[in-house]
Amino acid sequence: MVLERFQKLIHQVAETLCLDVADAWAVPAQHIQVRRFREGSTVTEMDIFLRKYERIVQISDPKSHQLPLLIDTISTACPAGVTLTVLEHSPEQEEVRYVPDLELLQLKEQLATMVAARNKS
Repeated sequence: MVLERFQKLIHQVAETLCLDVADAWAVPAQHIQVRRFREGSTVTEMDIFLRKYERIVQISDPKSHQLPLLIDTISTACPAGVTLTVLEHSPEQEEVRYVPDLELLQLKEQLATMVAARNKS
């Protein structure tokens, strides 16, 4: 809920500054396991399971005088526990956006195996 509201705020601030918000999306949650060990041993004292949530707001063609204002405004309004990262867009970010369909991948693999077996005959 916090991330959705913050994403909405970023979108509103960008529009106020006349920036073009090209797209915005949620990235599937990452599951992280943290282990705390007893001092001086390999015995696990505590297991902590965390989920990292991420939202991406893609702004196209920002002007050099608008971007610092946007970054200052949203970093000031950044809620506790939320980390703000500003990056140039890359194709890898687009690929992370989609959750793989495991059943479809399995069917494609079976099809490739069948085609390879047919070509051998």
